[in-house]
Amino acid sequence: MDLIEEERQKFEDKSSRRIFLGGNSQGNMLGLATFLRYSGPTPLGGYAGIIGMNALPKSQASTTSEDIAMQSETPMLLYNAGSDPIFNIRYVRNNLRYFRNVVYGSDPKNFTWIVEENMGHVWSQNFQKLFSEFNFKY
Repeated sequence: MDLIEEERQKFEDKSSRRIFLGGNSQGNMLGLATFLRYSGPTPLGGYAGIIGMNALPKSQASTTSEDIAMQSETPMLLYNAGSDPIFNIRYVRNNLRYFRNVVYGSDPKNFTWIVEENMGHVWSQNFQKLFSEFNFKY
């Protein structure tokens, strides 16, 4: 969390909306854990993750009502593979319910989760197109 704060301080307006997190596979797992621990003064600019799931136990997440309200203002794009041999989609669906039901439950307009059914553990052109068109806040 210190790194996010250090980067935020470098901007003239000190806005965390200029900071984006994301990752692919294990990087997505780390990014989601970082997102769930973030409790800064304002929401981040966005999160984009492809393939992966959250690895952070709920007991270590920032779960105050203020933190969850702030997290829900961060646009999130998650893209998973329906045929991924590493991250079984059944486990991923169960794991990501926390984001859909708790973090973004009151404001789902900032949460986009897509499963590409015939995709394995790889990037797809569909994700690249969606990412380029995603409505991040900054």
